[in-house]
Amino acid sequence: GVPLRDLNGFCFGALCAVDLVPRPFSAEQIETLRMLAKQVEAQIALRQRMQQVQQLVENTEALTKDLLSSNERFCAFMDHSPIVAFIKDADGRMRFYNRRLAALYGVTNKEWLNKTDHEIWPAHLADEYRATDLAVLNSNHAVEQEERSPGPRGEYIYWKSYKFPFTDARGERFLAGIAIDVTRERLYEEELERKKEELTAATIELGKLSITDTLTG
Repeated sequence: GVPLRDLNGFCFGALCAVDLVPRPFSAEQIETLRMLAKQVEAQIALRQRMQQVQQLVENTEALTKDLLSSNERFCAFMDHSPIVAFIKDADGRMRFYNRRLAALYGVTNKEWLNKTDHEIWPAHLADEYRATDLAVLNSNHAVEQEERSPGPRGEYIYWKSYKFPFTDARGERFLAGIAIDVTRERLYEEELERKKEELTAATIELGKLSITDTLTG
């Protein structure tokens, strides 16, 4: 067995391989078990963050319905949130975005207001965002998906996004969205997949070497 740890290094369990008889483990097999444990840790950490985000979704839905009469409270809630948040109108214009999103891209809290995705993002991403937004606006429930956006240094940031439609007191239709950064988890999964491929290739090579005469080939 190998230990399972949370993001703070606390050991909360172990991933074990069990059989009815004693068996030896090679260094490669132990490393494989360690890699699988890392994958379990990443999935559990992501699930815990998703639960926190789901609670934020529920709170945000309740607050957006009362947006006009409690704008100050809503803005304070969103600006102190650890997630990025935004509201667009039915035409796709940005009507609100929180402090975390502004800080991430180095813009003021008013610089993107009344701009569309095509005025903010590259065309291919703007097309994707608009298509998703229209699908959400035509529905009556929240939509969860993974999206990406260019980072401030040119790298891509991967997001777990939740978007949902709502109607204000005047009957105007809006789309609200919140997202958490899952770039670390995404890159970690890609690294695990790469290591698994390398380990598979090494195992095949070892198998060939074990039945190949070194002198004659």
